[in-house]
Amino acid sequence: MTLVLFLLLVAPGLLFDLLASSRRVGASESAFREISRVALGSLGFSIIGLAAVTVLHLRWGRAFVALDRAVTDKQYLTSQLRHVVVTALVATGIAMLAAWVLDLILKSPHDTPNLTSRSLWVQTFRKDQPEGTYTALWVKLTSGPRFIGQVRGYTADSEVADREIILVPPLYMELPGHPELIPLADRGWQRVVIPSHAIEMIGVRYPRKPAKNASAPAPDPDPDPGS
Repeated sequence: MTLVLFLLLVAPGLLFDLLASSRRVGASESAFREISRVALGSLGFSIIGLAAVTVLHLRWGRAFVALDRAVTDKQYLTSQLRHVVVTALVATGIAMLAAWVLDLILKSPHDTPNLTSRSLWVQTFRKDQPEGTYTALWVKLTSGPRFIGQVRGYTADSEVADREIILVPPLYMELPGHPELIPLADRGWQRVVIPSHAIEMIGVRYPRKPAKNASAPAPDPDPDPGS
């Protein structure tokens, strides 16, 4: 019964909140505010579900409990336990359907960007990567040097100043005033770890993965996105 009540009183609001997260971007919220929003949404959708169940009870009385008697007559509620569960599940299903329909209505019919409060590093470095390619970065540091390499890993769940990127071969460095690229792997360097607070700009490419046993091609001599 506890699970049934959870589904009816909490699940619809949680579903709507998850669906709406792609349309809502803002500062981090307190737990109280987030819980209040979910509870208020669940209340509204549950009312819709219970109203629909009341109509169904008038049409198929035996399959659903009478909500007025369920509230005032505890003995009736106990004797109709199976029908109570059926009624609650149907009401929950209708409430969640209402949440889904409302989310569809609120969504713009146009092709709008997917808004998110989460890190866009995950979106750019992984989700946008076409099949059969790898993610290569051009990273300009605030101190001037630039690094070009394949993404090996990154932290995206930390604060911006605490994030890091790991680049691996094909790995190159370019110094200010020297357009030639320095192949770091040829000098024994296999990893470059760059803290985000040192980054001025990041360029992203998705080169095709080289054939098996073939080395990746060198990047363009002048890969600066701003040039």
